[in-house]
Amino acid sequence: DAVRDRAAELRRLLETPQAVAWKQLIKLDPLGVADVFLDRVGGSRGPLAVDWTSGRYLSRDHRLLLVLGKPVGNPQDIDFNRRLHDGARAEVDAVRAEWGALAEGADAAPPEVFFGGRHMIVFSDSGLIVRDVIVNAATSLLGVLGLFWLAYRRTSLLLLVFTPLACGLAITFGFAALAVGVLASTTAGVAALLVGLGDDFVIVLYGRYLHERQRGVAHEEALRSMGGATARGVMLGAVTTAATFFAFLTTDFTGLWQMGLIIGTGILFCLLAVLVLVPAMIGWSEAHHRKRDREPPLHLFAFGIEHLARFALRWPRTVLGVALAITLAALVALPRLKFDDNVEALRPPGNRGVLALEEIKSHFGTGFDSMSLVLEAPDLDGVLALADRASVVGRELVAAGRLGGVDAVTSILPPVASQR
Repeated sequence: DAVRDRAAELRRLLETPQAVAWKQLIKLDPLGVADVFLDRVGGSRGPLAVDWTSGRYLSRDHRLLLVLGKPVGNPQDIDFNRRLHDGARAEVDAVRAEWGALAEGADAAPPEVFFGGRHMIVFSDSGLIVRDVIVNAATSLLGVLGLFWLAYRRTSLLLLVFTPLACGLAITFGFAALAVGVLASTTAGVAALLVGLGDDFVIVLYGRYLHERQRGVAHEEALRSMGGATARGVMLGAVTTAATFFAFLTTDFTGLWQMGLIIGTGILFCLLAVLVLVPAMIGWSEAHHRKRDREPPLHLFAFGIEHLARFALRWPRTVLGVALAITLAALVALPRLKFDDNVEALRPPGNRGVLALEEIKSHFGTGFDSMSLVLEAPDLDGVLALADRASVVGRELVAAGRLGGVDAVTSILPPVASQR
């Protein structure tokens, strides 16, 4: 009946004065399927959809054109990502060089082109992580060396800190290359943590040695005191600190797992380097000064801690009361602490892939974040019926502002009841 009604309607159209214009359109779609199809697809498409006037992914303000590509390589393959980026950039530069001919003489600047997606995010992350590792390691080492010089006022002692820490860091990152291979963004700061923890070993050991020497103890006896109870205490502290980070090995989150493994083993590597190199370097320094028949300077600046300690001993109740008040005030402010469950917040700022996705979202009103609903039924008709019901609910959520768009198989293949 519907086909006969459609044929009668077409006969009526062909008898009108506009038949010349309608004739070609009727030949292309005699049953009028395009009207139904476009109506369903157009009603379900979200902000990230094809622009019917151009046939392309064009933002509604017509300022951003989206070109989608599907790389064949794994996003975690840094070399592939680099080749992908360089190849795409070369193609863009080649087209940009011919922009004058493409613009056909129009006075228009070439469009800005940027790349996004998972591959570009990982590629940009790799560069940022390498930079952060280098910057963190360099700045933390310089900071520790500066404080060490202020405390001991002996330039040659800077090697006493730098050498074991540099050795421990080198061994740690060599181990990380074998055990992990690729650092996550959350592990970029491990160098600064290891420097901050490893220099404590040097300070405690050398502090004990310096204390013994200032008491008039001979060099060899001071080294034995340093390598006795003090070294055992340092080892115990290092092992307990490493165990704290090894606890992260129980998590399924890759970044925290890597951080626990690298920092935990790195602490032990730094400890080993300190226990071996510090006594050797102190012995070499003493022998060097003996050859010149002079004593090394034995200075220690405690940054005023001795005055603070004397004040606490003189006014213990006042100190305990102030500490208790500060602790209670901090506990009152604790509920204001918010939790950000967005994994992207762990990424370093300035990632070009993330910035590209944000630009797409600002123009299209949505990004590539999606949620899939899996439907099951005994046959195809049942699946289509369920999909149609789900799309109806989805469109209601779109109207309520809770979803950016809905896409379902029923946009192209309606349920049998609707087709009839």
